[in-house]
Amino acid sequence: GFVKFLFPNDFNIYLHDTPNHELFDKDVRAFSHGCIRVEKPTELAEWVLGWDAARVQQAMEQGPDNTPAKLPRKLPVYITYGTAYVRDGALYFGNDLYHRDDKLVQASAPGALPSARVVKALEMKVIVGQEYEDKATPVFSDSMETVVFRPYWNITPDIQAKEIEPKIASNPGYLEAENLEYYKDGGATRIRQKPGPKNSLGFVKFLFPNDFNIYLHDTPNHELFDKDVRAFSHGCIRVEKPTELAQWVLGWDAAKVQQAMEQGPDNTPVKLPRKLPVYITYGTAYMRDGSLYFGNDLYHRDDKLVQASAPGALPSARVVKALEALGRIAKG
Repeated sequence: GFVKFLFPNDFNIYLHDTPNHELFDKDVRAFSHGCIRVEKPTELAEWVLGWDAARVQQAMEQGPDNTPAKLPRKLPVYITYGTAYVRDGALYFGNDLYHRDDKLVQASAPGALPSARVVKALEMKVIVGQEYEDKATPVFSDSMETVVFRPYWNITPDIQAKEIEPKIASNPGYLEAENLEYYKDGGATRIRQKPGPKNSLGFVKFLFPNDFNIYLHDTPNHELFDKDVRAFSHGCIRVEKPTELAQWVLGWDAAKVQQAMEQGPDNTPVKLPRKLPVYITYGTAYMRDGSLYFGNDLYHRDDKLVQASAPGALPSARVVKALEALGRIAKG
């Protein structure tokens, strides 16, 4: 077509226009090699760039070839797969095009909070961000590259200003008691927590570089995993079984991981043998013993999702007219 929308990723997937718009009239629309053709590329370009229709139309039809245009700001893109949707307050199941539901049911396991669970070769509870706009754990995907043993916790400027500095001001001994220290980051004076048993990241963290500065990590507060609702963090994700996770992603035995966590040098990064995809997802519906259950909607996203998806789930005006015409024919 005349336009494509890039969001660099490990899968080389992007959105794009198409010369074959008649395919959008099909009920099942799976014809591409993996990239995603969009029905309204002009309107999408207007929205992401903030351009008017005439400017987009001119760029698409008369502009120079292969012309990139930077977005005013980065926009998150979520490519999701779902076979259940809501229509008129009722739950419906659509076509499982990629036959993933059975695999998902087999891979998923019961948990008190379905949106706070890691499932892969390992299963474990996790603790996610608190129910506040600036602390909620985002939904995204990226690739894990590095494990850091005995890490520093480099406190973000926001947490430093809002939480740590007021505590230091009211208690001069707070810095030493919590094993904190000042350090220089460029021209800024920052605070970090030194490695050790008090460190908020525990003895290991798992990095998959992303725009949200989110990572997985150990914690000194393992008792929190016993809670039904586990939302206590600033957005990063605490894992219940950090030792087992480090073994799995690095291919190390338990003794080697334990040694690195307990006796190894501080702040030691270890590259993974290969990058591993990480998907941070949010879901409130899950299967248990063949039955569908609905869990706690921690971040209150379901109502917005229903409102956004309902128009697409309802029949179009053309379909309604066709059904009415069939009804008239049937009545003679």
